Amino acid sequence: MNLLNESLWRDEAFAASLVRHEPLEIIGLSAGDATPPLFYLVLHYWVGAFGDSEVAMRALTFLFFLLTALVMFLLGSELGGRARWWLLGLSLSQPFLFRYGFEVRAYSLLALLTATTILFYVRRNHVALALSGIALLFTHIFGVWIVAVLLGWSVAKRETILPLLVPLAANLPWAFNYISFGRAASGWWLPSPTADSFALYLTKLGAPLLLVLIPVAAATAGQRRFPLAALLWLVPIVGALIVSQIKPVFLDRYLIVIVPAQLLLLAPPPTTRHFRYLTVVVLLAQISLSAYLFMHPAKPPFRELAAYLESQRRPGDVVVNMDPLTYFESHYYGLDSKILSPSTEIPIYMGSVLIPAGDVISALPADAGRYFWIELHDSPTERHPLPLPLLDERAFGKLTLSLYLTH
Repeated sequence: MNLLNESLWRDEAFAASLVRHEPLEIIGLSAGDATPPLFYLVLHYWVGAFGDSEVAMRALTFLFFLLTALVMFLLGSELGGRARWWLLGLSLSQPFLFRYGFEVRAYSLLALLTATTILFYVRRNHVALALSGIALLFTHIFGVWIVAVLLGWSVAKRETILPLLVPLAANLPWAFNYISFGRAASGWWLPSPTADSFALYLTKLGAPLLLVLIPVAAATAGQRRFPLAALLWLVPIVGALIVSQIKPVFLDRYLIVIVPAQLLLLAPPPTTRHFRYLTVVVLLAQISLSAYLFMHPAKPPFRELAAYLESQRRPGDVVVNMDPLTYFESHYYGLDSKILSPSTEIPIYMGSVLIPAGDVISALPADAGRYFWIELHDSPTERHPLPLPLLDERAFGKLTLSLYLTH
């Protein structure tokens, strides 16, 4: 088992379910989930060509990862010296980029479009910049931090701002959709960031590696690329923290937009020879961590649970999910299952736009033969067993599959 063929988790299974619809339906359903549709549209056509297996879908996001490394190489060519080779190596080994290169979600595409938007800005390719900015904003809301920084930088430098205003104008209808979503959501799925969670997020992103800049701070700060790269790294972090005081929007994977700028900061200045040895240490650390992540997947093994359940299932048995957190995996792996919810109302941030009303029940079916009960939990103490005779129970990582008699 590795990152390429591990079981899908909920968000990935949601994506796999959404892309089975037609393109116009995908756009409408994405609007209901407040998620920009570009990644889903690309995945829709990819799945049509290569299928929707775990490996096939992750091949697309891994392609985005490789293209991100290529774009960083091209950015390095703009810096001169051997920066392009350093950036290529740093990009291919960066653990956060690598990890999400195997995630069937928009984050790898988000990193790629962040890098292309920066590249076209540096090259003053206005048409490509506008198109890349539009694609970036229709991939994830955090792309707005990148466009905003580049816009502010252009204003300060008295450069043309039209290529950056076009993406903002094009994305305006979707911006209203974000506001409507935030108001309609009952409750919220993101906690407010704390000092501990903030530190953990930055650690996952590899930010502590920037400490190697301290011995060469003067030489690094004197580089032409430094001020803009520093802003592209810092503004999304600070901006997300400020906004999160009103409505929490802070998750580590959203901040993948800072990674290209972080790599630009880590590329050794050509005038500082000994810094290259520190960069080699950074490369080796990144390679080791990426290799470890690849061989130690952490997602619940839902494929194994589904295979075992099907081997034990009899006619009349009913499969029930304790909550929506396992619903999409159940259906991706072929289990015709229900969600047990006393209110029968699923929050929109749990993907309710793709959950048929008939799949949400407020009570267990009385005519069932037996119940297969699926739970996802972080510890055994979080279990919520049914008050029925228990026939069998199996653990699959953080998943528990229990088999109950109906009476």
